[in-house]
Amino acid sequence: MERREFLRVASAAGVVIPWWTLLPAAHAQAVYSGRILINIHADGGIDQSSWTDPREKDTAINNYAAAGTPAGVSGNIRSAPMGNNKAFFDAHFRQTLVINGVHSETNGHDEGTRAHATGRLDMGYPNIAELFAFTYGKGMPMPWLNNGGFRISAGLVPPTAVPDLEFGSYGFQRYALKGGGATDGFNGMASASYFSVDGYREHSAARKAQFNTKIGYSLNETNRLTLVANGFNQPNAQDPLGLTQQQVQQNPRQAQPVAIAFDTRRSLDNLQGGLIWDSTLDANDSLRVLGYVGSRNNEQFLAVPLASQLAATSSGGVSKLDRQLTGAAVRWTRQQDLFGGPLTLTAGAEYDASTEARQGFINDLGVRGALKRDEDNDVDVFARFMRSTGVPPREAGLAATPDARAGEALFRRVGCVNCHVPTIVTSPAASRTRSASRGLTTTTAPVSRARSKMKWTSSTPSSRVHS
Repeated sequence: MERREFLRVASAAGVVIPWWTLLPAAHAQAVYSGRILINIHADGGIDQSSWTDPREKDTAINNYAAAGTPAGVSGNIRSAPMGNNKAFFDAHFRQTLVINGVHSETNGHDEGTRAHATGRLDMGYPNIAELFAFTYGKGMPMPWLNNGGFRISAGLVPPTAVPDLEFGSYGFQRYALKGGGATDGFNGMASASYFSVDGYREHSAARKAQFNTKIGYSLNETNRLTLVANGFNQPNAQDPLGLTQQQVQQNPRQAQPVAIAFDTRRSLDNLQGGLIWDSTLDANDSLRVLGYVGSRNNEQFLAVPLASQLAATSSGGVSKLDRQLTGAAVRWTRQQDLFGGPLTLTAGAEYDASTEARQGFINDLGVRGALKRDEDNDVDVFARFMRSTGVPPREAGLAATPDARAGEALFRRVGCVNCHVPTIVTSPAASRTRSASRGLTTTTAPVSRARSKMKWTSSTPSSRVHS
């Protein structure tokens, strides 16, 4: 395959592969003339049927099937009749391998992507792209470019994380970066993104930044630490409020006048992190201990008339919430066979606490005014539990009824089994559902305490002059 020609056609068929995914390679490694592996995982149902699993006779899932539009045919590859799919495959079907119906052993998208890339649900195995890069591109500056999917290295070749850049109408822009790796007992991943938009309607601009990270470290063969942290910040997301039918007909992009007058908006800020210790005690028993802390803050400006805000029972037009969270848990799990079936026993204890400050203020035409509500809420919960779970038997009589058979056929025909697989293989530590005839579940009632104190004030808003 000629590299530049592939990039040109792939760029035109945006549904197939983002053009910016490969541009760094085109510049940094323009002299490379060897083999290139481009591995694309289309998970879920819509991605598949919009690309190389067209199901053109299935009117229940695709509009083009209902319209009678035939699928594109390029060699032995059938593609959905949309975008530039056919043009791409007409040019490259001889160098393209399409595999539909891959069983990823799970209905979790992240785990399914990992199973697709490595062939295993467990961590620590190399991505097929990493193996290819190690074989054909070892020593090159960027042998493995990754724009999504599973990108945690097994230590053969480090991935080069390519930023995900998106731009659109009304000032829409999004930047994202995700990467990970594994070496000497460590493995982890991190992602960060930023989004902003001016908005289709007046007074509807918003922006958001967030990050997620997960880092694991194996202390030895039986003990492992995992650090998880994530944050979310969305400041001053404007709210244009709803329109009447008449207003929509006049101007669908306008905001309610009171939204402008009171500058209606909302700000969110969340941050939390936790540490998990997993220990394998023996072939049947495991122990997990975890702790976490976090904070959540929310402030919202509402379009409440000033006269209503001044009432003694009113909290005003600005709602502010600050919450601090903390918790810990210990859990013992045992897995064994009982009466010819698998049995999982779990026992443990959990403690969660929350300290919350709720305040209300006058919304003085978009500016936080006098205090109207001042309330503190403290809650803590302690719970001890024990449960016994296993796998329920299939009810053969119920499964053989005509309705059950028709439902199973429909479930498969519309593609639900691509995500919700009939057989799910979980990790040894995962709990399973047990039938009432075999299982015993006992849970103690949690012990909780709640404390609250409130202070209400009534005041007159200050005046402002707008010029």
